[in-house]
Amino acid sequence: MEKGTKSNITGNQLEVAVKTVLTGKGFELINYRVWEKNKEKYGEELLLENVPFTTVYEHKGNTEFLLISKKYNLRIRIECKWQQSSRFS
Repeated sequence: MEKGTKSNITGNQLEVAVKTVLTGKGFELINYRVWEKNKEKYGEELLLENVPFTTVYEHKGNTEFLLISKKYNLRIRIECKWQQSSRFS
């Protein structure tokens, strides 16, 4: 298996773990573009997926998640990246 393929698989597993843990804690999982059109339709404890943002280089990008919580007074962007380095003996 190539390194890029393994990184994608493990990154996807991390995304699944984030979704599982946070929905288990009562956060509602919604696609950002769906939520943006009808914000009043949803609660105040949200895990939004595929959220657009502007990078430090002024480019458009998407982040995996945006956690919004009125209860905990949070608004946190969550990136799921896998980084692996070779080990030296």
